[in-house]
Amino acid sequence: MIEHPIVCSGSKRCVRMLERVKKEYEKLELVTRAGLKSKMKSWVDERQQPETHFKWECRVPMDGKSIAVCVFKDGQARLYGASFMLDGKETFICSEIDPAKKRNKADQEKLKRAAQKLREYLSE
Repeated sequence: MIEHPIVCSGSKRCVRMLERVKKEYEKLELVTRAGLKSKMKSWVDERQQPETHFKWECRVPMDGKSIAVCVFKDGQARLYGASFMLDGKETFICSEIDPAKKRNKADQEKLKRAAQKLREYLSE
C-alpha cells in the first residue's frame, strides 16, 4: 500500500504527493494551490491540457530503466513528478516542488531529484 497522501482522485487516476512536497504545497498562496489543483483534476479526469498546464519535461535514466518526469504548472509554481501504475490506478506522484520558478527553463537538478525520489517505484 502506498502511504503518500492522495490530493486528487478519479476512477482511473490519482495524484499523490510526498509529505515534504505536500507541506510546501500547503504554504503556497490559495489562488496558486487552486490553480495547481485544477490542473491535477484535469489530469485525473483524463482531459487534454495545454503544455502551459501539464508537460512532459525529460526522461531520467535510472537502474537500467528511466523515469519520465512531468510537471503541473500554475504561474511560476511547479509540481514535478512521474506516473506509475499503483493499486490498479495510474498514479502521478509529486516528488519535487518549485514554488517560484525563476527561469523559463526547468531546473535540471530539481528534475533529477524528482526522479531519484521515485526510484522505488521502478520495479512496481
